[in-house]
Amino acid sequence: MNYRNLGASGARVSELCLGTMTFGEADEKSMMHKVGSSEEQRFAVMNRALELGINFWDTADVYGQDGLSERVIGKWFKETGRRHEVVLATKCRFAMGKGPNDKGASRLHTSRCPQARASRCGRAAAGTTIGTGRSWTR
Repeated sequence: MNYRNLGASGARVSELCLGTMTFGEADEKSMMHKVGSSEEQRFAVMNRALELGINFWDTADVYGQDGLSERVIGKWFKETGRRHEVVLATKCRFAMGKGPNDKGASRLHTSRCPQARASRCGRAAAGTTIGTGRSWTR
């Protein structure tokens, strides 16, 4: 696997990134467009990714209801003890609640996302948070 610097962070990440959008339920309410995977499949994919040297993983707070994709990754971290091997990036912008500050790219919303992600992933410190798209909070 080839690795690159992640900006000026000093972190070295694989050129390939594991996307975890389908690490959740496959229903009409999810962002997964009725595509999902079982826990056994998810864990097998994460194990294989690290075997191949893929240490850069992508998720988002809206993948699965109430951050299910992040919770799945957190469970895998807890069960395998391999959290330190992964650079986890998450995205935030879409609505995670009904309040006016529960969506968008405002400073308030994006500053809350890493803490919420850390809680869902079962860890104290957050990794990389990426704001995507245009802010719809105006």
